[in-house]
Amino acid sequence: MVRREGIVWATIVGTLLLNTPLCAKTENKSDCYSIEKGIVHYKIDASGMIDRDLNWTLKGDATRCFHDYGASLTFRKHIDEYLNGSFRYHAKADFMTVQEGEISYVADYRTKRIIKQHLPLKEEIPSSMHYVGQQMVGNVVCDLWEDPVEKLCFYKGVPILKDYQALGFHYREEAVDATFDPAQNTLKECEKMPEFPLIQTFALYKRANIQIPQQNDRMIGERILEELEKVTKDPFSADTDKKFHDQLQQEIFHMQQRFLENLLKTLEKSRMCFQKAENTIDANVCLSDLHALEVKYLGDDKRRQVIVDWQEEKDSVSEHFEKSIASLRAKMPCIKRAKQLHDINMCLQQ
Repeated sequence: MVRREGIVWATIVGTLLLNTPLCAKTENKSDCYSIEKGIVHYKIDASGMIDRDLNWTLKGDATRCFHDYGASLTFRKHIDEYLNGSFRYHAKADFMTVQEGEISYVADYRTKRIIKQHLPLKEEIPSSMHYVGQQMVGNVVCDLWEDPVEKLCFYKGVPILKDYQALGFHYREEAVDATFDPAQNTLKECEKMPEFPLIQTFALYKRANIQIPQQNDRMIGERILEELEKVTKDPFSADTDKKFHDQLQQEIFHMQQRFLENLLKTLEKSRMCFQKAENTIDANVCLSDLHALEVKYLGDDKRRQVIVDWQEEKDSVSEHFEKSIASLRAKMPCIKRAKQLHDINMCLQQ
């Protein structure tokens, strides 16, 4: 029987970690794939509406390299997450999972740390899914399984397509190119685990009961994909659907509230620094904290404001600081009293 790859999304210092397929190794090969080695490149797209004026999107790519029938496997993934509408946000995740049998190491390129995980055997495809037939995905004809909210497609056990649609969200991870039984020199192109320090070890016994510390600035996609994973087991009622969206809105509300409080503190600190600047170099140093805040919440490293001529620009920049600080200070009591996302939006429109 074709077995499903478990998707486990957990948070570690604000990035997404994905557990790769779980394989049981026998004397000669693993009980994972029915093909010895391969490289699969994927594209990732996800989207959904969190509120009537707030949209969530996820874009990314991934590469799976395996040999020894999947007993040895690397999975490298890049993710960009966006919120657009009443609140703008951009976060990035970049990580690699290396699996040897039942041991998995997940490297977080943002925090430069590695988590070691002891994993159980992979799960069978749920009885709720039925075999549909074969489908062309990328350059591979795979075996398609589906139920009302999920589609999975495999080629000799190798995941080719994962598609979830529920709760108003859609997640799709599909192969765009696959090479099976490649030459050994081709496999050498697969990336190696970086030399980051090992910081945690978790024993994972059930996919739904992962105990990983929660962070304030975790990616919204982690929560969404966790919930989509639950839906594949226990379909939710409309009330639960609304409850989940309310929870997401509250998480974003707290995120926006923290951002605005940090923005005011950073503006005041940068203004004080700028007032003491004596040249262009000093002035740009004073803007570095604002730039760091923008990168953290907006993920945008290209919009950085640079002072070219301090003597010529200092008056206009100082005026901008004064107006921005005065405006945000006036709105801050309202922002602190806010109870939900809509309240903050009303505060900012004052």
